Amino acid sequence: MKRIAITLLLSGSLMASWIPFGEGEKEGMKVSLIRANPQEVVIDVEVPGVVYEYLNTEEGRFTRLSGGTGITGNIGKPELPIITKLIEIPQSAEVKVELKDVETEEYTLSELGILHPLYPVQAPIPKIPGADKNMKFEMDRDAYKSDRFFPDRVYTYRDIAEIRGTRVIPMDIKPIQYNPAKNTIRVTKKMRIRLILSGSDISYTQWKKEKYYSPYFDEVLKKEIMNYESTKGLPQLPVDYLIIVHDDFYNNILPFAEWKTRKGFNVTITKTSEIGATAADIRNYIQNAYNTWDTPPTFCLLVGDVGQIPVSQTGLETGKVTDLYY
Repeated sequence: MKRIAITLLLSGSLMASWIPFGEGEKEGMKVSLIRANPQEVVIDVEVPGVVYEYLNTEEGRFTRLSGGTGITGNIGKPELPIITKLIEIPQSAEVKVELKDVETEEYTLSELGILHPLYPVQAPIPKIPGADKNMKFEMDRDAYKSDRFFPDRVYTYRDIAEIRGTRVIPMDIKPIQYNPAKNTIRVTKKMRIRLILSGSDISYTQWKKEKYYSPYFDEVLKKEIMNYESTKGLPQLPVDYLIIVHDDFYNNILPFAEWKTRKGFNVTITKTSEIGATAADIRNYIQNAYNTWDTPPTFCLLVGDVGQIPVSQTGLETGKVTDLYY
């Protein structure tokens, strides 16, 4: 194997280097939509190269690879770049995944001009002053002695979810794998991923997308879902804006609600005395509104501090309260 030529790039205050895996432009991992229909979704993945940089840590020097949209997430294990994509699938469809046209190659780090092992995934830093100085360096030493590749698969997909009536499957594409014991990386330079769909209900898919259509979400979904099909031709109905307010603040919120109405929103104000003031009461009311109203709310505003509007959940790891899960 010939030593691969390295081109130096300046990124901020860090010196990063480009490693090409073939001919082509200096760009990150690419995922392209080939076709999408009720029977299948086909995407192509290409890895022209990868960027690396050295990091100094209390455990020595490591190498960080980048070029995807994110990184693998197991703390202490080798950090590798990944690409996460949301793929729309029809209602009722069952999914099987087929991998085709795979082109892989293995390299030792030394062949690529890399002098240090790959950096381990670190725990996220809390958003509080000085937190970065107190973080413990995480490294799974057993993993770094393992004679196997991390991650063990070049793709995984997670549970099917829905966003405003659009059914999506999140797919993590992991074309670079690392064997710590041998200090080797395996690069899947090209592959075709085919999602085979069976049982697609197109009528129900269209009905649900129309029911939950919102212009505010439509633009977001166009950007985030690679094969998203917008619901064309729908009239621009007023967007529903739900306000749940503790009775003590009802009069205070009225001017805001009137202003939102003048801006064109269809505003509903609901007092906690009308629906119950527990977290379960509030959550059930929001869920019922989303499921049964002719125009499901696009926005929901909760008015009151934790003494009036209880938190929806407390983080298991952080201990911080949040209303995120309403």
